[in-house]
Amino acid sequence: MVSRLKIGFYSPYLDTLGGGEKYLFDIAGYLSSKHNVFIFWDNNLIASKAEKRFDIKLNQIHFIPNIFNKRNAFKTSLKSRDFDVIFYVSDGSIPLLFSKKNFVILQFPVNWVKVNPLLKLKLLHVNKLICYSEFVKKSLIEKFKRETIVIPPFIDIVKKEKTKKENIILSVGRFTKAMNTKKQEVLIDVFKKMFESGLKDWKLILIGSYREEDVDYFEQIKKLASGFPIEVLGNISHDELINYYNKSKIYWHAAGYGEDLDTYPEKAEHFGISTVEAMTTGSVPLVFNGGGQKEIVEDKKDGFLWENTEELAVLTTKLIKSPNVFSVMSSQAKKISERFSKEVFCRRIENLVTS
Repeated sequence: MVSRLKIGFYSPYLDTLGGGEKYLFDIAGYLSSKHNVFIFWDNNLIASKAEKRFDIKLNQIHFIPNIFNKRNAFKTSLKSRDFDVIFYVSDGSIPLLFSKKNFVILQFPVNWVKVNPLLKLKLLHVNKLICYSEFVKKSLIEKFKRETIVIPPFIDIVKKEKTKKENIILSVGRFTKAMNTKKQEVLIDVFKKMFESGLKDWKLILIGSYREEDVDYFEQIKKLASGFPIEVLGNISHDELINYYNKSKIYWHAAGYGEDLDTYPEKAEHFGISTVEAMTTGSVPLVFNGGGQKEIVEDKKDGFLWENTEELAVLTTKLIKSPNVFSVMSSQAKKISERFSKEVFCRRIENLVTS
């Protein structure tokens, strides 16, 4: 029997409370039932916010002062020796870690990072790089020449059988001006044109979290939606989000659209947690044909991959006007959840830290 390990977690994005943060909390939450788990963060209020946002319990996790504050890299390295395992979510930078096992989670390609001698030294102390998709893995191996494993997030959205589907097109993604923008303004423009061309009795709902620095962007999106059957909802509860997933018929996603993904692959969707969440409730996805989305949606079987906004509008109209096609694709979409079960996810994480 493996003794209880002392495991630390850090993410510079923790207060964003998006899909990447849920991934970290899911790992920490599972491991806290068997090991002593610590999250490095200076504001303990993050725990209650995360519990509400993701409908999870974090009572077995200890929140301790952040040792990765970059004020003293040497002290950080020394303190890391107190841990058996550290999971570090990287924004492209990597500290010098001295715990017994060190795992760096990279959510997206980091083509801008220069692999210099110092970084090579730091990577010697990293046991494995972890990412969500084969799309990201390919980029990381090319960049770092280090062992990289894919551990997709698990999806635990529960289908509410008594919830009736409504004429709702849903899109879920962080409201941000940063690198991985979800292109909500593009979706609004497409829906407006469809509405003006005769689409009736349908509405578009955009949901996402946002931080203080992105309030102006959130308000800008709300302004763009004004005057049309479009709702823009920010920082809603987990229960509210589940209800919208269950009520929606169609799911849109546009991250990566209009970008040069050969040069800047980090601007594509890295995996697509919200896409899978929507599919588990029978919402049919129409997502931009780029990044990790291509590993989730099988075109014309359980959803559609689109290349331009005109194609998005045409495919959406086809789906709306073809109830039989929608019914078949909705059933196929539900089956996606079996590929991302909690049991498989937890088993892989346990093997990672104890092997």
